Amino acid sequence: MKIFGSFCSGLWSERHQRAYFGFGETFLFTLIPKQIKYPWVGKRSNEQNQVKRELFIFVDQEKLIIGGGNGDGIYVDQSLCQGHTNHCETFDNQSLCSQIDFTISVLEMYALDSSAS
Repeated sequence: MKIFGSFCSGLWSERHQRAYFGFGETFLFTLIPKQIKYPWVGKRSNEQNQVKRELFIFVDQEKLIIGGGNGDGIYVDQSLCQGHTNHCETFDNQSLCSQIDFTISVLEMYALDSSAS
């Protein structure tokens, strides 16, 4: 069993305004078999491909992607049952599980609404 995921910072309503959205507080993580956090690599000066380091979240009718740049940190297909994980430049992470392609047995999503009183 592998447990991994992400914390996504940003307004999901922005998904219609631009291809990738989100903020630098977004990160990837693994819990089982080992606890590892992959934070945003940040803006590093004097490096090429800076745009690839700010590919936080992408959502459309066919997929959800978290992290980009020469690979997807987490990719989940429209069925929410299949996905894959690779190294990506946004988080400079390792693959989050031993197999690149995976089947999702449990998917949990939580939303925090800062406008709620």
